[in-house]
Amino acid sequence: MFDLVTGPESSSPTELTALGTSLLLFTARTPPTGTELFKFDVSTGLVTLVEDLTPGIFGTELTSFAACNGRVFFNADIPNTLFATDGSAVDNLGTISSFGEPRRGICVGTQLLFPDGSTLHKSDGTAAGTSVVDASFAALEFALLGDKVFMHDGGRLASIGTDLLGSLLIVDTPGLIQFQTLATFGSPARLFFGASDGITGVEPYVSDGTDGGATLLAAVPLASVRPVVVGASIFFVTGSQLFESDSPAAAVSLHTFASTPAVLAAAGTKVIVREDSATDSLHVLDTTNDMVTTLCNAPTVNAPTLSAAAGRVYFLAQSPTTTFEEFWVTDGSAGCTQLKDLIDVSFNTASPQVRGLAALGSTVLFHAATTALGRELYRTAPPFSSIELVKDIFLGSGGSMFSNERLVVMGSRVYFTANDGVNGVELWTSDGTEDGTQLVADLSTTGSSSPQFLTAIGTTLLFSADAGAGLGRELYSFVEGGSITLVRDISPGVGASSNPSGFTAVGAQIFLFATTGAGRQLYVLQGVNTVSLVGTASGVRVATSTTIAVLGNLLFFPATEPTLINFELAILNGDTGQFFFEELNPGSSSSSPTNFVVSGSSVFFFAATALEGRELWRSQGPGTTDIVQDLLLGSVSGISDTTAMLVAFNGGVLVAAQTAFDDQELYFATAGSITLVKDIEPGGPSRPQLVAVDGAVAYLAATTSATGTELWRTDGTAAGTVLVEDIRPGTFPSSPARGIVVSGITLFTARDQRGEELFKITHVCDTAEAATTCAAGTYGIAIAGGGQACIEFNGGDQLASDLDASEIGPCDVVVTGGGVDSA
Repeated sequence: MFDLVTGPESSSPTELTALGTSLLLFTARTPPTGTELFKFDVSTGLVTLVEDLTPGIFGTELTSFAACNGRVFFNADIPNTLFATDGSAVDNLGTISSFGEPRRGICVGTQLLFPDGSTLHKSDGTAAGTSVVDASFAALEFALLGDKVFMHDGGRLASIGTDLLGSLLIVDTPGLIQFQTLATFGSPARLFFGASDGITGVEPYVSDGTDGGATLLAAVPLASVRPVVVGASIFFVTGSQLFESDSPAAAVSLHTFASTPAVLAAAGTKVIVREDSATDSLHVLDTTNDMVTTLCNAPTVNAPTLSAAAGRVYFLAQSPTTTFEEFWVTDGSAGCTQLKDLIDVSFNTASPQVRGLAALGSTVLFHAATTALGRELYRTAPPFSSIELVKDIFLGSGGSMFSNERLVVMGSRVYFTANDGVNGVELWTSDGTEDGTQLVADLSTTGSSSPQFLTAIGTTLLFSADAGAGLGRELYSFVEGGSITLVRDISPGVGASSNPSGFTAVGAQIFLFATTGAGRQLYVLQGVNTVSLVGTASGVRVATSTTIAVLGNLLFFPATEPTLINFELAILNGDTGQFFFEELNPGSSSSSPTNFVVSGSSVFFFAATALEGRELWRSQGPGTTDIVQDLLLGSVSGISDTTAMLVAFNGGVLVAAQTAFDDQELYFATAGSITLVKDIEPGGPSRPQLVAVDGAVAYLAATTSATGTELWRTDGTAAGTVLVEDIRPGTFPSSPARGIVVSGITLFTARDQRGEELFKITHVCDTAEAATTCAAGTYGIAIAGGGQACIEFNGGDQLASDLDASEIGPCDVVVTGGGVDSA
């Protein structure tokens, strides 16, 4: 959630302990404090230091956390002191021995009963309410039964009333000399424990808690695995078998495993079993039908673990692509899922090169390359914690797609070109499932039709393809539920190709570019298959790679006309077919307009002139075209080249530009001005490039000498332009790119030490509307409906512009003024 220690170092959080439903207490290490006590507040989203118990950089050893009576108890080496906290202040409860263990205690009403070596203590979380219960009973385990608390010290069973007053009473258990594993189960409730009669070893017993009330439950050796209780039944392990008992008189063997179960945990009505084996296999027993099924193999480096919470079971297991242990989760119904916060996907290859991200609802499809399969189709879905192969289209390691292949969404499916090794490169479609991933049609039965420029307009997919038989590359269409249709052979003749592209809808008309003997010109598709040259375009020529920008009924693109010899700005009225030409650079050289972007009521683009060089221009139609600003006066270009970033943002555009003072930095432009947002790399170029836009926040790749090319975010202000994460620590670039926003999460590709992988980041607060009346250390935002609030980001008295944005989660703010709860 938070990077407490920025950079490659770890804060090493441990002892995570829930306090109620809104606080999580834990220890963590930071350079200023050493290891100290922190809390995460769910209601505000903030991580803060609770108390620096040992001021300075050396920190405090905090151990054995336990929650009871609205407080968390823990030990500290100050020396050997018991503490308790409600999350706001820490109270010193007095000195205990080095063997004090709050974690092994039991919460009895408002008091924690816990062992301290050979002494038994109780505490309500105050110094006055902390005292010794018994000075000579070294309790190992506890259980509640009725109005008594039972415990054993390995050789005796004892009890005390739940008021924890008076003396311990030793329960008479004739002939039993060794105890382990204390629990309560059944209706009426009984104690379950392991004990030995000195002859047969430790076996399962039950007791009603009275003298002489212990009876043998089953003549089988009881393993040291802690049992779990589900409903009225207790489940326990003996050898490699799982037993169940729901009464004092019977125990039934439910299943025999291949190796000894190491840990049990409960998830709703299911018992999760983890084997102690080379694979640490996880199994589930459904207590409604006593069926046992295998969930997954999850090998570990350290001891097998299971931890139950809210109907799910969490555990540590190795990532399938590394030797590192990660958090995993299962609910016992559908396998096991690896949980990771930032890096979600590893394809076990030097560089899987994730490409073509496209959203079908909340599911994201993409293609990626692996050593085993080549480049194939994958999917991921919220919370984007795992990926799945959709289909191995080209069986084997050959791969079915090129790295530049686009996935085009139309309706509830995506369309793309792929090669299955049988039909050549043809049109395919997928709904995100293996069965729903299919060849649309084998358009060229003698080779590959190689569809290009796939464009979805309404329920029609347009593309160019070469179906063979001498047609050349021409215009085709496909409507879901129908078949592929040749729209028109625009350039007739054997082997002649019109190479159609630039498909753009304006009202009921679709405009496109195509090549005939007269050159590359503008055409219009009306109806199903009526393709004609735009009426007044007989002398208009366009470049091969031209695209079209649409503003209302106006089309903008670079073109020439008979009276011009250069490429200038052409504007077409789509309703009347009338052309207008804006000659931006009179003379013998072209202005070569490129990078058309529509934002607000304007079209922005780059163009070069003899007087200004290449700069940012805008137009709202014929007669309104003008340069936004000559950033570098004279003929020197403020826009370095056509690869510079230009993206619609908050009614204007974000642009990578340069002046005499800044070299390729982040600027924001509107119809009449352009201003520097932030000089990300003073003295050098940061070369910002778009990753994704999420509402009023844009994620960018930007370069600094300290980090290389890494992920930044901006809200259009200097204070709101910050480094999100140094994904590849040091000066090595992670080069984030190709972002897509789905369900409030931005997915993007970046490169870490394993190669190029798929990453995610959750949305952070919109601070686009900055106020100027807030105190130092806070940041102003406008409140919907009027007014403003001053907020403080996680990070204490640091200014927001100084913070690592990875410390800021979804709306993680504290209101410090304005009187409105903006969180």
